[in-house]
Amino acid sequence: MKTAAMLLRVSTEQQDLESQRNDLLPVANSLGYNVPEEYIFGQKITGRDNIKKEDRKSIKELKEACKDGNIQAIFIWEVSRLSRNSIAGRQFVADFNEMKIPIYFKDRGIWTLDPVTKVEDSNTKTIVGLYFDFAESELKTFKNRSLRGRKQNAKNGLVTGGFIRYGYKKDPETKRYVIDEQEADFVRDLYTKYATGEYSIRRLTIYANSTDNPTRYKKSSSKGSFKSKSGIVKATSSIIWTTQVIRGILADNSYTGTRIFKDVAGNIPAIITEDLFNEVQEKLKQNPTKIEKSKHTHLLQKIMFCGNCGALYYGSYKDRSNAYLCSEYTRTARNCNNTSLNYERAESIIWDYIKNQTYFFKQISEEEKDKLINQQMIKKDELISIKHNYENLIQKEELKVKNLLNLVKNSNGAFSMSDIVNDKTEIDNNIKTYNNELIRINEDIDLIDNRINHLNNQNLTEQALKNIESDRKLMKEKIKETIDKIVVYKLDNYIALLQVYYLEKAVNLLYFYRKKVDRYYFVKDEVATFNKPNDAKMLDLPIKLPDFSVTSSNNEVFNGEVFGEYTGLQMINILEKYKQYKDYAKFDKIIPEIIK
Repeated sequence: MKTAAMLLRVSTEQQDLESQRNDLLPVANSLGYNVPEEYIFGQKITGRDNIKKEDRKSIKELKEACKDGNIQAIFIWEVSRLSRNSIAGRQFVADFNEMKIPIYFKDRGIWTLDPVTKVEDSNTKTIVGLYFDFAESELKTFKNRSLRGRKQNAKNGLVTGGFIRYGYKKDPETKRYVIDEQEADFVRDLYTKYATGEYSIRRLTIYANSTDNPTRYKKSSSKGSFKSKSGIVKATSSIIWTTQVIRGILADNSYTGTRIFKDVAGNIPAIITEDLFNEVQEKLKQNPTKIEKSKHTHLLQKIMFCGNCGALYYGSYKDRSNAYLCSEYTRTARNCNNTSLNYERAESIIWDYIKNQTYFFKQISEEEKDKLINQQMIKKDELISIKHNYENLIQKEELKVKNLLNLVKNSNGAFSMSDIVNDKTEIDNNIKTYNNELIRINEDIDLIDNRINHLNNQNLTEQALKNIESDRKLMKEKIKETIDKIVVYKLDNYIALLQVYYLEKAVNLLYFYRKKVDRYYFVKDEVATFNKPNDAKMLDLPIKLPDFSVTSSNNEVFNGEVFGEYTGLQMINILEKYKQYKDYAKFDKIIPEIIK
Protein backbone atom coordinates (compact mmCIF):
# COMPACT_ATOMS: atom_id res chain seq x y z
CA MET A 1 0.00 0.00 0.00
CA LYS A 2 1.05 3.58 -0.62
CA THR A 3 1.85 5.94 2.29
CA ALA A 4 -0.45 8.88 3.01
CA ALA A 5 -0.88 11.61 5.63
CA MET A 6 -4.01 12.81 7.38
CA LEU A 7 -4.88 16.40 8.35
CA LEU A 8 -7.49 16.84 11.08
CA ARG A 9 -9.06 19.99 12.47
CA VAL A 10 -11.90 20.81 14.87
CA SER A 11 -13.26 24.19 15.89
CA THR A 12 -14.55 23.54 19.41
CA GLU A 13 -13.60 21.52 22.45
CA GLN A 14 -16.78 19.48 22.01
CA GLN A 15 -15.73 18.26 18.58
CA ASP A 16 -13.43 15.22 18.48
CA LEU A 17 -10.29 14.80 16.39
CA GLU A 18 -10.42 11.05 17.06
CA SER A 19 -13.78 10.63 15.31
CA GLN A 20 -12.42 12.30 12.17
CA ARG A 21 -9.43 9.99 12.29
CA ASN A 22 -11.58 6.86 12.64
CA ASP A 23 -13.82 7.89 9.73
CA LEU A 24 -10.92 8.77 7.41
CA LEU A 25 -8.75 5.68 7.95
CA PRO A 26 -11.17 3.22 6.24
CA VAL A 27 -11.51 5.60 3.28
CA ALA A 28 -7.73 5.84 2.88
CA ASN A 29 -7.35 2.06 3.14
CA SER A 30 -10.07 1.45 0.56
CA LEU A 31 -8.19 3.68 -1.90
CA GLY A 32 -4.96 1.76 -1.33
CA TYR A 33 -3.21 4.01 1.22
CA ASN A 34 -1.75 3.33 4.63
CA VAL A 35 -1.59 6.22 7.15
CA PRO A 36 1.16 5.75 9.79
CA GLU A 37 0.52 7.32 13.20
CA GLU A 38 3.40 9.79 12.78
CA TYR A 39 1.75 11.18 9.65
CA ILE A 40 -1.52 12.12 11.37
CA PHE A 41 -1.61 15.87 12.05
CA GLY A 42 -4.42 17.42 14.10
CA GLN A 43 -5.19 20.77 15.69
CA LYS A 44 -8.05 22.54 17.45
CA ILE A 45 -8.43 25.96 15.84
CA THR A 46 -11.34 28.41 15.59
CA GLY A 47 -12.06 30.80 12.71
CA ARG A 48 -10.16 31.19 9.49
CA ASP A 49 -6.44 31.12 8.66
CA ASN A 50 -4.37 34.29 8.33
CA ILE A 51 -1.53 33.40 5.99
CA LYS A 52 -0.15 36.92 6.24
CA LYS A 53 1.14 35.89 9.65
CA GLU A 54 2.07 32.23 9.17
CA ASP A 55 0.66 28.79 8.47
CA ARG A 56 -1.02 27.14 11.41
CA LYS A 57 1.06 24.58 13.30
CA SER A 58 -0.48 21.42 11.80
CA ILE A 59 -0.02 22.73 8.22
CA LYS A 60 3.61 23.62 8.90
CA GLU A 61 4.30 20.17 10.36
CA LEU A 62 2.58 18.46 7.43
CA LYS A 63 4.58 20.46 4.88
CA GLU A 64 7.79 19.62 6.71
CA ALA A 65 6.91 15.88 6.71
CA CYS A 66 6.19 15.99 2.98
CA LYS A 67 9.74 17.08 2.22
CA ASP A 68 11.15 13.56 2.77
CA GLY A 69 9.21 12.25 -0.26
CA ASN A 70 7.46 9.40 1.58
CA ILE A 71 3.97 10.93 1.63
CA GLN A 72 2.09 10.28 -1.61
CA ALA A 73 -1.35 11.65 -0.69
CA ILE A 74 -3.19 13.63 2.00
CA PHE A 75 -6.66 12.81 3.34
CA ILE A 76 -8.90 15.52 4.87
CA TRP A 77 -12.44 15.13 6.24
CA GLU A 78 -13.90 18.15 4.42
CA VAL A 79 -12.75 21.24 2.49
CA SER A 80 -13.36 23.60 5.45
CA ARG A 81 -11.01 21.46 7.58
CA LEU A 82 -8.12 22.58 5.37
CA SER A 83 -9.13 26.25 5.60
CA ARG A 84 -12.13 28.55 5.92
CA ASN A 85 -10.25 31.30 4.16
CA SER A 86 -10.80 31.28 0.41
CA ILE A 87 -7.36 32.65 -0.49
CA ALA A 88 -5.51 30.62 2.14
CA GLY A 89 -7.26 27.38 1.08
CA ARG A 90 -6.32 27.89 -2.55
CA GLN A 91 -2.75 28.67 -1.54
CA PHE A 92 -2.45 25.53 0.61
CA VAL A 93 -3.68 23.41 -2.31
CA ALA A 94 -1.21 25.15 -4.65
CA ASP A 95 1.64 24.45 -2.22
CA PHE A 96 0.90 20.71 -2.09
CA ASN A 97 0.24 20.57 -5.84
CA GLU A 98 3.71 21.98 -6.36
CA MET A 99 5.05 19.05 -4.31
CA LYS A 100 2.98 16.70 -6.51
CA ILE A 101 0.99 15.47 -3.49
CA PRO A 102 -2.77 15.10 -4.18
CA ILE A 103 -5.34 15.91 -1.47
CA TYR A 104 -8.53 13.90 -1.08
CA PHE A 105 -11.56 15.62 0.49
CA LYS A 106 -13.93 12.97 1.90
CA ASP A 107 -17.03 15.20 2.04
CA ARG A 108 -16.82 15.98 -1.69
CA GLY A 109 -15.15 12.76 -2.86
CA ILE A 110 -12.72 14.79 -4.93
CA TRP A 111 -8.94 14.82 -5.54
CA THR A 112 -6.98 18.04 -6.12
CA LEU A 113 -4.60 16.14 -8.45
CA ASP A 114 -5.05 12.89 -10.31
CA PRO A 115 -3.58 10.38 -7.79
CA VAL A 116 -1.87 8.45 -10.61
CA THR A 117 -0.65 11.05 -13.09
CA LYS A 118 -0.32 13.86 -10.47
CA VAL A 119 -1.81 16.27 -13.02
CA GLU A 120 -4.24 19.06 -12.07
CA ASP A 121 -7.53 19.32 -13.94
CA SER A 122 -8.71 22.92 -14.56
CA ASN A 123 -12.34 22.05 -13.80
CA THR A 124 -11.37 20.38 -10.53
CA LYS A 125 -9.32 23.43 -9.58
CA THR A 126 -12.35 25.68 -10.14
CA ILE A 127 -14.67 23.39 -8.17
CA VAL A 128 -12.27 23.12 -5.21
CA GLY A 129 -11.94 26.91 -5.23
CA LEU A 130 -15.71 27.27 -5.06
CA TYR A 131 -15.83 24.91 -2.07
CA PHE A 132 -13.37 27.21 -0.26
CA ASP A 133 -15.62 30.16 -1.15
CA PHE A 134 -18.59 28.30 0.37
CA ALA A 135 -16.59 27.50 3.53
CA GLU A 136 -15.68 31.16 4.00
CA SER A 137 -19.27 32.25 3.33
CA GLU A 138 -20.57 29.79 5.94
CA LEU A 139 -18.09 31.13 8.47
CA LYS A 140 -19.23 34.70 7.80
CA THR A 141 -22.88 33.67 8.21
CA PHE A 142 -22.11 31.94 11.50
CA LYS A 143 -20.17 34.95 12.77
CA ASN A 144 -22.94 37.36 11.79
CA ARG A 145 -25.51 35.22 13.58
CA SER A 146 -23.29 35.03 16.63
CA LEU A 147 -22.63 38.78 16.51
CA ARG A 148 -26.35 39.55 16.52
CA GLY A 149 -26.75 37.48 19.67
CA ARG A 150 -23.81 39.18 21.36
CA LYS A 151 -25.18 42.62 20.45
CA GLN A 152 -28.49 41.74 22.04
CA ASN A 153 -26.69 40.56 25.18
CA ALA A 154 -24.71 43.81 25.27
CA LYS A 155 -27.92 45.85 24.96
CA ASN A 156 -29.33 43.97 27.96
CA GLY A 157 -26.18 44.54 30.02
CA LEU A 158 -25.04 40.92 29.79
CA VAL A 159 -21.45 39.75 29.38
CA THR A 160 -20.77 39.07 25.70
CA GLY A 161 -17.75 36.84 26.20
CA GLY A 162 -14.08 37.54 25.78
CA PHE A 163 -12.02 39.73 28.09
CA ILE A 164 -13.86 41.39 30.98
CA ARG A 165 -12.64 44.88 31.84
CA TYR A 166 -10.50 45.37 34.92
CA GLY A 167 -12.78 46.35 37.79
CA TYR A 168 -15.62 44.04 36.74
CA LYS A 169 -16.50 40.37 36.94
CA LYS A 170 -19.33 38.15 35.68
CA ASP A 171 -22.23 37.13 37.87
CA PRO A 172 -22.47 33.36 37.22
CA GLU A 173 -26.27 33.34 37.65
CA THR A 174 -27.48 36.48 35.89
CA LYS A 175 -24.57 36.61 33.38
CA ARG A 176 -24.41 40.37 34.05
CA TYR A 177 -21.46 42.62 34.82
CA VAL A 178 -20.94 43.23 38.53
CA ILE A 179 -18.25 45.30 40.23
CA ASP A 180 -15.13 43.63 41.60
CA GLU A 181 -14.72 45.93 44.60
CA GLN A 182 -10.98 45.42 45.08
CA GLU A 183 -10.19 46.10 41.43
CA ALA A 184 -12.71 48.97 41.28
CA ASP A 185 -11.02 50.72 44.23
CA PHE A 186 -7.75 50.58 42.32
CA VAL A 187 -9.39 52.02 39.18
CA ARG A 188 -10.84 54.90 41.22
CA ASP A 189 -7.42 55.48 42.78
CA LEU A 190 -5.77 55.75 39.33
CA TYR A 191 -8.39 58.20 38.05
CA THR A 192 -8.22 60.34 41.20
CA LYS A 193 -4.44 60.58 41.18
CA TYR A 194 -4.22 61.37 37.48
CA ALA A 195 -6.87 64.08 37.76
CA THR A 196 -4.63 66.03 40.17
CA GLY A 197 -2.21 66.73 37.31
CA GLU A 198 0.72 65.59 39.44
CA TYR A 199 1.13 62.30 37.61
CA SER A 200 2.21 61.53 34.07
CA ILE A 201 1.21 58.17 32.60
CA ARG A 202 4.71 56.92 33.34
CA ARG A 203 4.65 58.03 36.97
CA LEU A 204 1.20 56.55 37.42
CA THR A 205 2.45 53.24 36.01
CA ILE A 206 5.36 53.24 38.43
CA TYR A 207 2.88 53.87 41.24
CA ALA A 208 0.62 51.04 40.05
CA ASN A 209 3.52 48.59 40.18
CA SER A 210 4.35 49.71 43.73
CA THR A 211 0.89 48.62 44.99
CA ASP A 212 -0.44 45.16 45.81
CA ASN A 213 -2.86 45.24 42.88
CA PRO A 214 -1.83 42.60 40.32
CA THR A 215 -2.72 42.79 36.65
CA ARG A 216 -5.74 40.75 35.58
CA TYR A 217 -3.64 38.11 33.79
CA LYS A 218 -1.25 37.73 36.72
CA LYS A 219 -4.19 37.52 39.09
CA SER A 220 -6.27 34.94 37.23
CA SER A 221 -3.78 32.89 35.23
CA SER A 222 -2.94 29.41 36.47
CA LYS A 223 -0.07 29.11 34.00
CA GLY A 224 3.47 29.52 35.24
CA SER A 225 4.71 31.09 32.02
CA PHE A 226 3.54 32.74 28.79
CA LYS A 227 5.00 33.67 25.42
CA SER A 228 5.43 37.36 24.62
CA LYS A 229 4.68 38.92 21.22
CA SER A 230 8.40 38.70 20.44
CA GLY A 231 8.31 34.96 21.10
CA ILE A 232 10.18 35.07 24.41
CA VAL A 233 8.90 32.79 27.17
CA LYS A 234 8.44 34.75 30.42
CA ALA A 235 7.29 33.82 33.89
CA THR A 236 3.72 34.86 34.73
CA SER A 237 5.07 36.34 37.96
CA SER A 238 7.04 38.88 35.89
CA ILE A 239 3.91 40.53 34.45
CA ILE A 240 3.65 44.18 35.52
CA TRP A 241 1.49 47.20 34.73
CA THR A 242 2.54 49.01 31.54
CA THR A 243 1.92 52.57 30.38
CA GLN A 244 -0.25 51.26 27.54
CA VAL A 245 -2.55 49.37 29.90
CA ILE A 246 -2.79 52.28 32.36
CA ARG A 247 -3.62 54.70 29.55
CA GLY A 248 -6.28 52.28 28.29
CA ILE A 249 -7.94 52.21 31.73
CA LEU A 250 -7.94 56.01 31.93
CA ALA A 251 -9.55 56.34 28.48
CA ASP A 252 -12.25 53.67 28.94
CA ASN A 253 -15.72 55.26 29.05
CA SER A 254 -17.22 51.98 30.29
CA TYR A 255 -16.25 52.90 33.86
CA THR A 256 -18.97 55.60 33.81
CA GLY A 257 -21.64 52.89 33.39
CA THR A 258 -22.13 52.74 29.61
CA ARG A 259 -20.50 49.87 27.74
CA ILE A 260 -20.24 50.07 23.94
CA PHE A 261 -20.11 46.77 22.05
CA LYS A 262 -19.72 47.33 18.32
CA ASP A 263 -22.53 49.87 17.69
CA VAL A 264 -24.71 48.90 20.66
CA ALA A 265 -24.71 50.65 24.06
CA GLY A 266 -25.68 48.85 27.25
CA ASN A 267 -25.81 49.83 30.92
CA ILE A 268 -23.41 48.32 33.45
CA PRO A 269 -22.60 49.39 37.04
CA ALA A 270 -20.57 52.62 37.17
CA ILE A 271 -17.20 52.71 38.94
CA ILE A 272 -16.43 56.43 38.51
CA THR A 273 -18.48 59.57 37.88
CA GLU A 274 -18.77 61.20 34.46
CA ASP A 275 -17.25 64.41 35.88
CA LEU A 276 -14.11 62.58 37.00
CA PHE A 277 -13.87 60.77 33.66
CA ASN A 278 -14.18 64.04 31.70
CA GLU A 279 -11.58 65.71 33.90
CA VAL A 280 -9.12 62.88 33.19
CA GLN A 281 -9.80 63.10 29.43
CA GLU A 282 -8.85 66.78 29.49
CA LYS A 283 -5.59 65.91 31.20
CA LEU A 284 -4.89 63.22 28.58
CA LYS A 285 -5.35 65.80 25.80
CA GLN A 286 -2.58 67.92 27.32
CA ASN A 287 0.00 65.28 26.31
CA PRO A 288 1.05 64.40 29.87
CA THR A 289 3.78 62.08 28.59
CA LYS A 290 5.93 65.20 28.37
CA ILE A 291 5.60 66.03 32.08
CA GLU A 292 9.12 65.56 33.41
CA LYS A 293 9.74 63.36 36.40
CA SER A 294 11.00 66.21 38.56
CA LYS A 295 8.59 68.84 37.19
CA HIS A 296 11.76 70.58 36.03
CA THR A 297 12.76 71.42 32.46
CA HIS A 298 16.24 70.25 31.42
CA LEU A 299 17.51 72.95 29.05
CA LEU A 300 19.98 70.73 27.18
CA GLN A 301 17.92 67.53 27.05
CA LYS A 302 17.84 65.85 23.62
CA ILE A 303 20.37 68.19 21.99
CA MET A 304 23.53 67.15 23.88
CA PHE A 305 25.40 64.03 22.73
CA CYS A 306 28.41 62.03 23.88
CA GLY A 307 31.43 62.42 21.59
CA ASN A 308 32.70 58.95 22.51
CA CYS A 309 29.66 56.77 21.88
CA GLY A 310 27.02 59.08 20.37
CA ALA A 311 24.46 58.51 23.13
CA LEU A 312 22.29 61.31 24.51
CA TYR A 313 23.18 63.16 27.70
CA TYR A 314 20.39 63.41 30.27
CA GLY A 315 19.81 65.52 33.39
CA SER A 316 20.15 63.76 36.75
CA TYR A 317 19.58 64.88 40.33
CA LYS A 318 21.53 63.62 43.33
CA ASP A 319 21.84 64.64 46.96
CA ARG A 320 25.35 66.06 46.54
CA SER A 321 25.21 67.51 43.05
CA ASN A 322 23.20 67.69 39.84
CA ALA A 323 24.76 66.53 36.59
CA TYR A 324 24.29 65.81 32.93
CA LEU A 325 25.37 62.22 32.22
CA CYS A 326 25.94 60.15 29.11
CA SER A 327 23.07 57.64 28.97
CA GLU A 328 25.59 54.85 28.28
CA TYR A 329 27.97 55.92 31.06
CA THR A 330 26.42 53.87 33.86
CA ARG A 331 25.47 50.82 31.80
CA THR A 332 27.59 47.75 32.38
CA ALA A 333 27.09 46.61 28.79
CA ARG A 334 28.76 49.69 27.37
CA ASN A 335 30.79 52.10 29.45
CA CYS A 336 32.07 54.92 27.28
CA ASN A 337 33.83 56.58 30.25
CA ASN A 338 33.01 60.11 29.13
CA THR A 339 32.81 62.96 31.60
CA SER A 340 29.78 64.07 33.56
CA LEU A 341 28.95 67.77 33.43
CA ASN A 342 27.93 69.89 36.36
CA TYR A 343 24.28 70.56 35.64
CA GLU A 344 24.09 74.28 36.44
CA ARG A 345 27.52 75.04 34.96
CA ALA A 346 26.79 73.38 31.60
CA GLU A 347 23.42 75.12 31.23
CA SER A 348 24.70 78.55 32.23
CA ILE A 349 27.70 78.32 29.85
CA ILE A 350 25.50 77.43 26.89
CA TRP A 351 22.94 80.11 27.75
CA ASP A 352 25.64 82.75 28.21
CA TYR A 353 27.21 81.87 24.87
CA ILE A 354 23.84 82.09 23.10
CA LYS A 355 23.13 85.50 24.60
CA ASN A 356 26.55 87.03 23.96
CA GLN A 357 28.05 85.29 20.93
CA THR A 358 25.22 84.14 18.64
CA TYR A 359 22.75 86.01 16.44
CA PHE A 360 19.88 85.28 18.78
CA PHE A 361 20.34 88.22 21.18
CA LYS A 362 23.37 89.93 19.74
CA GLN A 363 22.62 92.68 17.23
CA ILE A 364 24.17 91.94 13.83
CA SER A 365 24.68 94.01 10.72
CA GLU A 366 22.22 93.94 7.85
CA GLU A 367 24.89 92.38 5.65
CA GLU A 368 25.47 89.53 8.10
CA LYS A 369 21.74 89.13 8.63
CA ASP A 370 21.14 88.78 4.87
CA LYS A 371 23.97 86.28 4.65
CA LEU A 372 22.53 84.12 7.45
CA ILE A 373 19.00 84.29 6.05
CA ASN A 374 20.27 83.34 2.60
CA GLN A 375 22.09 80.32 4.09
CA GLN A 376 18.91 79.21 5.82
CA MET A 377 16.81 79.67 2.68
CA ILE A 378 19.24 77.53 0.68
CA LYS A 379 19.03 74.82 3.35
CA LYS A 380 15.23 75.10 3.36
CA ASP A 381 15.06 74.74 -0.44
CA GLU A 382 17.23 71.63 -0.22
CA LEU A 383 14.92 70.15 2.41
CA ILE A 384 11.82 70.96 0.34
CA SER A 385 13.41 69.22 -2.64
CA ILE A 386 14.19 66.14 -0.52
CA LYS A 387 10.65 66.28 0.87
CA HIS A 388 9.17 66.17 -2.67
CA ASN A 389 11.41 63.20 -3.48
CA TYR A 390 10.07 61.27 -0.48
CA GLU A 391 6.48 62.19 -1.39
CA ASN A 392 7.09 60.82 -4.90
CA LEU A 393 8.59 57.64 -3.43
CA ILE A 394 5.47 57.16 -1.26
CA GLN A 395 3.24 57.56 -4.33
CA LYS A 396 5.28 54.91 -6.16
CA GLU A 397 4.96 52.51 -3.21
CA GLU A 398 1.20 53.10 -3.05
CA LEU A 399 1.00 52.33 -6.78
CA LYS A 400 2.78 49.04 -6.08
CA VAL A 401 0.04 48.19 -3.57
CA LYS A 402 -2.65 48.73 -6.24
CA ASN A 403 -0.71 46.55 -8.68
CA LEU A 404 -0.45 43.79 -6.08
CA LEU A 405 -4.19 43.90 -5.44
CA ASN A 406 -4.87 43.61 -9.16
CA LEU A 407 -2.49 40.66 -9.34
CA VAL A 408 -4.38 38.89 -6.54
CA LYS A 409 -7.76 39.55 -8.19
CA ASN A 410 -6.81 38.51 -11.70
CA SER A 411 -4.40 35.63 -11.15
CA ASN A 412 -7.04 33.02 -10.25
CA GLY A 413 -4.75 31.63 -7.59
CA ALA A 414 -1.73 31.26 -9.89
CA PHE A 415 0.65 33.17 -7.65
CA SER A 416 2.80 32.54 -4.60
CA MET A 417 1.00 34.02 -1.61
CA SER A 418 4.24 34.12 0.37
CA ASP A 419 5.78 36.34 -2.32
CA ILE A 420 2.73 38.62 -2.26
CA VAL A 421 2.88 38.89 1.52
CA ASN A 422 6.62 39.60 1.46
CA ASP A 423 6.19 42.28 -1.22
CA LYS A 424 3.38 43.96 0.76
CA THR A 425 5.46 43.89 3.95
CA GLU A 426 8.40 45.48 2.13
CA ILE A 427 6.13 48.19 0.68
CA ASP A 428 4.64 48.95 4.12
CA ASN A 429 8.11 49.21 5.66
CA ASN A 430 9.26 51.56 2.88
CA ILE A 431 6.23 53.81 3.31
CA LYS A 432 6.76 53.89 7.08
CA THR A 433 10.42 54.83 6.61
CA TYR A 434 9.58 57.58 4.10
CA ASN A 435 6.85 59.02 6.36
CA ASN A 436 9.27 59.11 9.30
CA GLU A 437 11.74 61.01 7.14
CA LEU A 438 8.99 63.44 6.12
CA ILE A 439 8.19 64.11 9.79
CA ARG A 440 11.86 64.87 10.48
CA ILE A 441 12.15 67.09 7.39
CA ASN A 442 9.01 69.06 8.29
CA GLU A 443 10.39 69.63 11.79
CA ASP A 444 13.66 70.92 10.29
CA ILE A 445 11.74 73.23 7.92
CA ASP A 446 9.70 74.62 10.85
CA LEU A 447 12.94 75.23 12.77
CA ILE A 448 14.44 77.11 9.81
CA ASP A 449 11.29 79.23 9.50
CA ASN A 450 11.58 80.15 13.20
CA ARG A 451 15.23 81.13 12.76
CA ILE A 452 14.50 83.27 9.73
CA ASN A 453 11.62 84.94 11.56
CA HIS A 454 13.92 85.76 14.47
CA LEU A 455 16.64 87.12 12.22
CA ASN A 456 14.09 89.44 10.61
CA ASN A 457 12.79 90.62 13.99
CA GLN A 458 15.82 91.22 16.20
CA ASN A 459 14.11 93.62 18.56
CA LEU A 460 14.22 91.85 21.92
CA THR A 461 14.06 94.32 24.77
CA GLU A 462 15.73 93.85 28.13
CA GLN A 463 12.34 93.04 29.62
CA ALA A 464 11.69 90.43 26.91
CA LEU A 465 14.99 88.77 27.82
CA LYS A 466 14.02 88.73 31.49
CA ASN A 467 10.69 87.15 30.60
CA ILE A 468 12.45 84.38 28.69
CA GLU A 469 14.89 83.71 31.53
CA SER A 470 12.04 83.48 34.01
CA ASP A 471 10.50 80.58 32.08
CA ARG A 472 12.74 77.53 31.65
CA LYS A 473 10.45 75.99 29.05
CA LEU A 474 10.80 79.14 26.95
CA MET A 475 14.57 79.10 27.49
CA LYS A 476 14.70 75.50 26.26
CA GLU A 477 12.66 76.47 23.21
CA LYS A 478 15.07 79.29 22.34
CA ILE A 479 18.13 77.06 22.86
CA LYS A 480 16.68 74.43 20.53
CA GLU A 481 15.82 77.11 18.00
CA THR A 482 19.40 78.38 18.02
CA ILE A 483 21.53 75.23 18.46
CA ASP A 484 21.46 72.10 16.33
CA LYS A 485 23.47 69.92 18.73
CA ILE A 486 26.15 69.91 21.40
CA VAL A 487 28.84 67.20 21.44
CA VAL A 488 30.67 66.50 24.73
CA TYR A 489 34.29 65.32 25.18
CA LYS A 490 36.54 64.86 28.18
CA LEU A 491 40.04 66.30 27.79
CA ASP A 492 43.17 66.15 29.94
CA ASN A 493 43.48 67.77 33.37
CA TYR A 494 39.74 67.95 34.13
CA ILE A 495 38.88 69.93 31.03
CA ALA A 496 35.50 69.51 29.37
CA LEU A 497 34.86 70.39 25.74
CA LEU A 498 31.41 71.31 24.42
CA GLN A 499 31.30 71.46 20.63
CA VAL A 500 28.32 73.64 19.73
CA TYR A 501 26.85 73.40 16.22
CA TYR A 502 24.52 76.10 14.87
CA LEU A 503 23.82 77.81 11.54
CA GLU A 504 26.30 75.56 9.69
CA LYS A 505 28.99 76.62 12.17
CA ALA A 506 30.80 74.93 15.02
CA VAL A 507 32.47 76.46 18.06
CA ASN A 508 34.53 74.81 20.81
CA LEU A 509 33.69 75.80 24.40
CA LEU A 510 36.16 74.62 27.06
CA TYR A 511 36.21 74.88 30.84
CA PHE A 512 37.93 73.39 33.90
CA TYR A 513 35.31 71.38 35.76
CA ARG A 514 37.38 71.06 38.93
CA LYS A 515 38.00 74.81 39.36
CA LYS A 516 35.47 77.06 41.02
CA VAL A 517 36.07 80.02 38.72
CA ASP A 518 33.06 80.60 36.46
CA ARG A 519 34.85 81.04 33.15
CA TYR A 520 34.71 79.30 29.79
CA TYR A 521 36.96 79.58 26.72
CA PHE A 522 35.83 79.64 23.11
CA VAL A 523 37.41 79.15 19.71
CA LYS A 524 35.74 78.54 16.36
CA ASP A 525 36.21 75.13 14.83
CA GLU A 526 37.63 76.73 11.70
CA VAL A 527 40.49 78.08 13.83
CA ALA A 528 41.18 75.13 16.14
CA THR A 529 39.79 71.73 15.23
CA PHE A 530 39.34 69.09 17.92
CA ASN A 531 40.49 65.55 17.09
CA LYS A 532 38.77 62.72 18.96
CA PRO A 533 41.12 60.99 21.43
CA ASN A 534 40.22 57.56 20.04
CA ASP A 535 40.90 58.42 16.40
CA ALA A 536 44.40 56.95 16.59
CA LYS A 537 43.07 53.67 17.94
CA MET A 538 40.30 53.51 15.35
CA LEU A 539 42.76 54.18 12.50
CA ASP A 540 45.33 51.78 14.00
CA LEU A 541 47.96 54.53 14.24
CA PRO A 542 51.09 53.96 16.35
CA ILE A 543 50.71 57.23 18.28
CA LYS A 544 47.89 59.08 19.99
CA LEU A 545 46.68 62.10 18.06
CA PRO A 546 46.84 65.45 19.88
CA ASP A 547 43.69 66.90 21.37
CA PHE A 548 43.87 69.93 19.11
CA SER A 549 45.47 71.04 15.88
CA VAL A 550 45.10 74.54 14.48
CA THR A 551 43.86 74.48 10.92
CA SER A 552 44.98 78.01 10.02
CA SER A 553 48.48 79.40 10.67
CA ASN A 554 47.46 82.93 9.76
CA ASN A 555 44.37 84.26 11.53
CA GLU A 556 43.21 87.36 13.32
CA VAL A 557 42.38 85.59 16.55
CA PHE A 558 46.01 84.82 17.36
CA ASN A 559 47.64 87.78 15.59
CA GLY A 560 48.90 85.61 12.76
CA GLU A 561 51.13 83.50 14.97
CA VAL A 562 51.85 79.95 13.85
CA PHE A 563 50.31 77.18 15.93
CA GLY A 564 50.73 73.48 15.70
CA GLU A 565 49.41 70.72 17.97
CA TYR A 566 48.30 71.16 21.56
CA THR A 567 46.84 69.43 24.54
CA GLY A 568 43.62 70.74 26.04
CA LEU A 569 45.50 72.60 28.79
CA GLN A 570 47.90 74.20 26.32
CA MET A 571 44.97 75.32 24.19
CA ILE A 572 43.29 76.93 27.19
CA ASN A 573 46.50 78.81 28.03
CA ILE A 574 46.62 80.18 24.48
CA LEU A 575 42.97 81.23 24.64
CA GLU A 576 43.65 82.85 28.02
CA LYS A 577 46.56 84.81 26.54
CA TYR A 578 44.47 86.14 23.68
CA LYS A 579 41.44 86.79 25.91
CA GLN A 580 39.20 84.28 24.14
CA TYR A 581 37.17 83.62 27.27
CA LYS A 582 34.09 84.81 29.08
CA ASP A 583 33.23 84.99 32.76
CA TYR A 584 29.60 84.06 33.31
CA ALA A 585 27.02 84.03 36.08
CA LYS A 586 26.45 80.45 37.13
CA PHE A 587 22.81 79.45 37.59
CA ASP A 588 21.56 78.75 41.09
CA LYS A 589 21.57 75.08 42.03
CA ILE A 590 18.35 73.31 41.16
CA ILE A 591 16.79 71.65 44.18
CA PRO A 592 14.09 69.38 42.77
CA GLU A 593 10.81 68.96 44.57
CA ILE A 594 10.59 65.61 46.34
CA ILE A 595 8.08 63.38 44.60
CA LYS A 596 5.77 61.52 46.90
